[in-house]
Amino acid sequence: MEIVEVKQRYDNLGLCEDTKWDTPQNCTVTLEVNEQMKAPVYFYYELHNFYQNHRKYVKSRSDKQLMGNDLSKDELSECEPVVDMEDLGRIQEHLQGAKNLKPSAPANPCGLIAKTFFNDTYSISNSSNVQIKIHEDEIAWPSDREEKFERVSNNWQEKQWVDVEDEHFMVW
Repeated sequence: MEIVEVKQRYDNLGLCEDTKWDTPQNCTVTLEVNEQMKAPVYFYYELHNFYQNHRKYVKSRSDKQLMGNDLSKDELSECEPVVDMEDLGRIQEHLQGAKNLKPSAPANPCGLIAKTFFNDTYSISNSSNVQIKIHEDEIAWPSDREEKFERVSNNWQEKQWVDVEDEHFMVW
């Protein structure tokens, strides 16, 4: 297998530099790949100064809640310091699909892992500006998809600020 690596920092470029974690912002970055690449092509991103292995970070979640149980704030002590919607510090209109969640409502999902969910998205096109499909299914383990992450109900947007069945969320 031949490896072609292209890197581009983008948090310091134009509109990308002005992003805020609680405000959706679109910015475009162009990467030029001058080599032929054979399928499959894997796309990765890298974060700096972000420590997902810190003990407090790793423990700040509720497995019961992620499995679809509708828990009260009193049942979310393991999620400290992010237990309710106010702790998320997100503006209602910028939440993924949530409908009218009150600041005092339990954060669902709760915890630091959920709060820091990385939601940058990417698209790839060729030199003729034809979009290349990125396969984003089956990126999580089957056991995670089938057993560990479940929406609280069919109307999950009334209780959850992000879709816990989104595989990007699962692997985060």
